[in-house]
Amino acid sequence: MNIDGELIGINVAVRAGAQGIGFALPIDDVKRVAAEMLSTRRLASTWHGLVADETRNSAVRKVELVDVQPNSPAAVAGFLAGDQVIRVGELDVHTPLDIERGLLDFRAGQQASIRIRRKGQDQTVAIGLQPLPRTTAPVEAGEQVWRTLGLKTTPVTPEYVVAASPKLRGGLYVQAVSPGSPGAQAQIQKGDILVGVNVGERHWETIRPDNILFILRQPEVTQSQHLQFYIVRQNGLQRHSMSVAEVATTRHTLSR
Repeated sequence: MNIDGELIGINVAVRAGAQGIGFALPIDDVKRVAAEMLSTRRLASTWHGLVADETRNSAVRKVELVDVQPNSPAAVAGFLAGDQVIRVGELDVHTPLDIERGLLDFRAGQQASIRIRRKGQDQTVAIGLQPLPRTTAPVEAGEQVWRTLGLKTTPVTPEYVVAASPKLRGGLYVQAVSPGSPGAQAQIQKGDILVGVNVGERHWETIRPDNILFILRQPEVTQSQHLQFYIVRQNGLQRHSMSVAEVATTRHTLSR
């Protein structure tokens, strides 16, 4: 906890033989992962299309929409990036996790009332959750990565990448690259092994295709201009940059 009594981390290990040094997960990372694990997409197979992030101005915390997925229920309902989410149903919203919690009890086709603040004015917007589109189902994650990034991948074990770094836990072997795709423009080649993605100060490993889909849904991605991809090529670790605008354009075209 910090001096204000706020939870800032969760201990996950203590090294008894090293003066009791502790290791903790940053609370912001914990909340993001919890929101993903408790999302309506995972637990109820429903879809809303709201992409939110928590912002702080002095002592005031707000949850704002950083993106509204194209052709989603949220887009149809009229939500806009920049809207502050105040309440979902009867649940006050303090973190993006509260949005998922508030919508979990609503089935596909049911209307949920969400209180937002737009340009200083409060209003209530009704959103009807829809069944999860088949193209985002976990069993089709590899196909979704192919359509979005132009990369056909298959998971590989740590043995394939340990020569580049003993810390790597595996990766995604690139079987094919679609010409003109975001992957091709990032100079990713057939035979490369995708092992991680950086956005700002955050780093994610990529050992399954659904890891990439999770990364692309994060607020940091919509607020950035480039994704930093790490690949293993000829037993060496290389970094490549991919334009977020190109990825967004591809996703929008596919959602039509």
